Amino acid sequence: MPISRQVVASLLCVATTVVAAGCSENKLSTPEAFCQIPVAKDSLSPLLPKEGNLKQKRSPITEPGLKREGALCNIQVDSQRILYASVLHYSEKPEPMNWKAAASPYNHAARRKVSFPGTAMIAPGNATIRAKCDSTSEYMQFVLDLNGERVNDSPTGYKKLQKFANDFVPNATKKYGCTS
Repeated sequence: MPISRQVVASLLCVATTVVAAGCSENKLSTPEAFCQIPVAKDSLSPLLPKEGNLKQKRSPITEPGLKREGALCNIQVDSQRILYASVLHYSEKPEPMNWKAAASPYNHAARRKVSFPGTAMIAPGNATIRAKCDSTSEYMQFVLDLNGERVNDSPTGYKKLQKFANDFVPNATKKYGCTS
C-alpha cells in the first residue's frame, strides 16, 4: 500500500517538532540569593551564561579558635564553575594588606571605589575585598572569582564584578552581624 504525500508530510512535521523541542535552549534562571545571601538579579545575571543548568553549593566555615566564620560558595553551570566566593567574618583587627601586590597577578586590576565602608581590589575576573564592620575589632574579607564566557578581560571589564560586589557585600555584612 503506497504512502500518501500527506502522511509523509505529517510525519516530517511531527519529527521536526520533536527534534526542535529536544534541541530547545535551557534558559538559565538567575537565583535570588548566592551563598544564602540575597542578591539583586540585575547584579548577578551579567555574570552568568544565558543558558544551562545552574547549581549552587555552600560549605560553611566555623573556626572559633581562629576567630572566624563564613562560607565557601560556588555557582556552577553545566559543571563549569562560574562564580566562587570566600566569605569570612573575622572577630579581630585586620592585618595590613598590600593592595598593589594583591592586584599584580591580574589584568586590569586596581583598587576600586565601592558603595560600602571598606577597600576593594577588583579585576574583570577576580576581587579581594575587605569590608569594615561596625566594631573596629572586626572585619569581613571576600574573595570573588568569576570564570566563563562572561568575563570581559578589558580595562572596563571589572564593572560587572564591581556591581555584584556593591550588592552582595553589604547584604553579607548584615547577615553575619558585621553591620546593622
